[in-house]
Amino acid sequence: MLRTKLNTLALLSFFSIILAVSIMYVGFLSFTKVEQSYSSVENIQQHLQELNSLTFDYLQSVQNTRIKEQWYSNYNILLEKISNGYFIDVQKQHHLSQRLQKVKREFLILDVKMVECSNIQSTNQQTCKKILKRINTQLLISIENMFDLVEVIEEDTFNHSKDRLHKYSIIILSIILIMSTIVIGLTLYILRYITTRIENLDKATHIIKNGNFEHKIEIPKDDELGSLAKSFNEMAVKINIHQNYLEELVNERTKELNSEKNLLQNALSDLTEAQSRLVQTEKMAFLGSMVAGVAHEINTPLGISLTGATSINDDTKEIYKLHKNGQLTEESFEKYLENIQNISKSMEVSLARGASLVRTFKSVAVDQTSEQERLINLNEYIQEILLSMRNQLKRLKLSIHTDISSNINLLTYPGMLSQIIMNLINNAILHAFDSDIKGTIKITATKQDEYVFIVFNDNGSGISKKDINHIFEPFFTTKRNDGGTGLGMHIVHNLVVKGLDGTIDVQSEPNIGTSVTFSIHDRSY
Repeated sequence: MLRTKLNTLALLSFFSIILAVSIMYVGFLSFTKVEQSYSSVENIQQHLQELNSLTFDYLQSVQNTRIKEQWYSNYNILLEKISNGYFIDVQKQHHLSQRLQKVKREFLILDVKMVECSNIQSTNQQTCKKILKRINTQLLISIENMFDLVEVIEEDTFNHSKDRLHKYSIIILSIILIMSTIVIGLTLYILRYITTRIENLDKATHIIKNGNFEHKIEIPKDDELGSLAKSFNEMAVKINIHQNYLEELVNERTKELNSEKNLLQNALSDLTEAQSRLVQTEKMAFLGSMVAGVAHEINTPLGISLTGATSINDDTKEIYKLHKNGQLTEESFEKYLENIQNISKSMEVSLARGASLVRTFKSVAVDQTSEQERLINLNEYIQEILLSMRNQLKRLKLSIHTDISSNINLLTYPGMLSQIIMNLINNAILHAFDSDIKGTIKITATKQDEYVFIVFNDNGSGISKKDINHIFEPFFTTKRNDGGTGLGMHIVHNLVVKGLDGTIDVQSEPNIGTSVTFSIHDRSY
């Protein structure tokens, strides 16, 4: 139904345009005829003017043959223009043709009289001239009458064209006004009809958008908009069904996800706890290794001290025996004192070395098991770390060099720093060097404002480009069969970044070596 209305509006507009164009075309043809009439009148006036001039020239030239021929030629052209031209008034066209023929007859009479006058005697010349003058006057009057008639025809043509223009203007404007009124009225009706239905659809969409899928759009008429409203109602029903289905599906999936989330949280908690236990296990294993090394280191000075004490005890017993039996001589007593002095010096050196080892072990062990910050001298502290690992390192073909200024002091967590250095050394022993290859590790440090930068270099086997992006990941190791846990560098990264407020970067080239650069924040700033 709506399509029919729109088609009717389109056809009505089309026919209105066709009718207006047709009327304008008819008017164009009419004005073309008027223009042709104007053109004919102008041509006649032009040739009539020439005819009049030739007449004067002929009278003054006394039977000039060339002018006479031009006069007849112009006459024939003028007669043809009058006969074939387009005139509004055909009767006046006929009168104009008759008057032109009359001019020709008078011109013939004038021509004959001029011939006769040229042949008569001089006594009759005066009479002949009078006759010629009278004929000439009559001829000019006839030509003047033709001019008057042409002006009348021109005026009639103008009035006719003006009447035609007024008539066609009224007709065209009337038709345009009527058709425009009809088209506008029909357009407004259709627009109002469409707008009302679309507003109902718009209201319904807002209601459905707010979640009321049970709302129905009224369908007053069975047309295109009614079909659209019907389809919209069906779509709302389907959306409501699908929404209910999706809500049930989402609820079921939410329950499943919550269950999986709880499982994942439990697994993450177990993994975190396991990782923490592994870290603590690795710390304890390192402390155990360090205890064994320190015990081995302390065994030598304690053994020397024990041997010296035993020797002093035996010598003292022997001197006491000699003294009791009265056999003690000055020479033997002096020898006894010399031996005691030598043994005491040896025991003093050995016990001092043992005490130093104990202090170092105590300092490193306490730092490993506590997270208290304290002021340290970086060079001295790293030397203590290396001293505590000497028993582990002396079995390897590995040399460690340091280049650290003795003026670098900082407030930090030394336990975390010792864990970092030990892990880097153990990581280099495990991954960078084979047991039968000599290797070198160099540790350097510089201080810039509130940060200390430590560089740990080795000339070992290096790290491949494929593995270097994973070295900080937990449990990533290429030596799992050789005892690697994959936590060493992960612990180093966490201690540097989270514990010491620093950064860490690793650069490596296969078969050239590895460089680890990390920063430590001086907490005294």
